[in-house]
Order: sequence, then C-alpha cells, then structure tokens
Amino acid sequence: MIRNYYKVLISFVDKDTDLVFKTLYINGVNNILEDNNKLTVFFPEGKEKLLIKLLSSFRNLKSTEPVFISVNTYKGRDWYKLWEKSVDIINIKNKIVIYPPWKKNKIRKYKNKLLIEIEPKMSFGTGYSETTQVMLGLMCDYISPEDKYMLDYGCGTALLSIAGIKLGLHKAVAIDIDKDSVFNAKEYLKKNKVLKQVKLYNTDLKKIRERNFDIICANIDFKVIVNNIMLIYKKLKQEGKLFISGILKKEEKSILEILSTNDFLVKDLIYKSKWLGIYSEKTT
Repeated sequence: MIRNYYKVLISFVDKDTDLVFKTLYINGVNNILEDNNKLTVFFPEGKEKLLIKLLSSFRNLKSTEPVFISVNTYKGRDWYKLWEKSVDIINIKNKIVIYPPWKKNKIRKYKNKLLIEIEPKMSFGTGYSETTQVMLGLMCDYISPEDKYMLDYGCGTALLSIAGIKLGLHKAVAIDIDKDSVFNAKEYLKKNKVLKQVKLYNTDLKKIRERNFDIICANIDFKVIVNNIMLIYKKLKQEGKLFISGILKKEEKSILEILSTNDFLVKDLIYKSKWLGIYSEKTT
C-alpha cells in the first residue's frame, strides 16, 4: 500500500554510538540503515506519535555532543519497498554472502559461497556496518583448518558466530549484555542452521566459564577492549587468534601499545573508512 512517510536522518559522534542505537531500540525502531555515523530511519504515516516520542528521547539524551536529527516528509510513495530496495547483498572476500530474506531469489549466482541470511532490522552485526565487514574480512583471511572453537564477544545478531561455523569452526560461544541482541541472535542462529553449534549467553565476559578458545572475535569499542584485555588473554589458548574491530583509526597507537603490553603480537591491520581491524596472536 502506498502511503506518505517520514525519513529521519540521525548524525552523532563515535563515542555516542551505543547510546544512539539503544535509544532507537528502546523506542521500537528496527528499520535502521547505517552509513558511517549517519543513520536513516523510516516512519510510515500514522506513526507520528512514535516519531514524536523518539525525537523527545533524543532531546533528553545525555550524549557527548548534540545528536543532529532532520525529518523530511515524502508523499505518495511506498516507504517500506524503498527501504527494502536500498538494502544490498554483501559479498565479503568472495567467500561470504550476506543477504536479506526478500532477496533470497537473487542469490542463485552465489551458489558456491557461504550464504548467511540476516534481516537488517538491527545495525549491530547485520553485515551492513563497516566494522562488521572488517571483522568478516579478517575471519575469511585468517581462520585455518586447525581452528575449532570461537568466542563471539559482543555478538549482536551472532553474525560472526554464524560466519565462523560456516568457515569451518566446530563450535562457538556468543555473548552479549543486551537482551534484545541475544533474542535476535537466537533467531538468526536457527535461520542459518547453526544453533546446535553455538552457545548463546546474555551476560558479560567475566561471567562465562568457557576458555581455551582458538579464536576470539571482539567487534566492540576501544574502552571495552582495554578494560577486558587481560581477561581476553586468559580466555585464549596459546597462540590463539584475536580479531578486533570497532576501533577508530585515531585509536591505533593506543590499542597497539595495549596489545603489545599484554603479550599479543599484531599480525595484520585492516583499514576501512575511519575504522581499524586488527589480527593478533597470544604469544606467551
């Protein structure tokens, strides 16, 4: 059905990323498209109360810097179809293909690839954020046949766990402190037929007993990595692999010093836009 709709553009600084997304989720917003630090959200006609509530939430947000929001009205167009059309199929290293369910009929040409179906209703871990793409690229390049066991730290939709299993890992543990993320993760693990191989926890790193991981993937921010680097080290097996993303280029010097101080040897760095991806190994 063709209706009028509102297109909301949201801009913010890096430090407020978590806060902005949580505000959207709390207000029931899930049709989010991410482009660097700009988000696009659509509201159909008849959802004005929800839009007003969201705008009020952002006005009261205790962010580092003011969140910039613009609202435009579009008439006589099917906003949902326009949104769906804007969501592309993603090809990572010519190995992993991530697609939304409504484009399932367009993935036949990728029959020899590792296919992952994710509906982009949450931006963390859908494959559409640059940090997730950096992490998937590292996994494609450096997961080897000897690697069997993975920790997905701050799993979001558990996309990295799904990718890890499809890349040949035998099992994974996926953890996140956000209940909504864990709820969605379970849905995607089922949809991609890897639920039996992944243990999913709504908890923090220090509360899980599992250890001796071959690989730890942490697509989180700089502060969380720094505060938990010693625990990450203890959870990895000797010469275990640590893949990190969610780190800004301007934080490169600091994160490299922290890794070196905590006995990690950096093997590779990947840059994408303003983001940094790191592959390192536990050394002693």
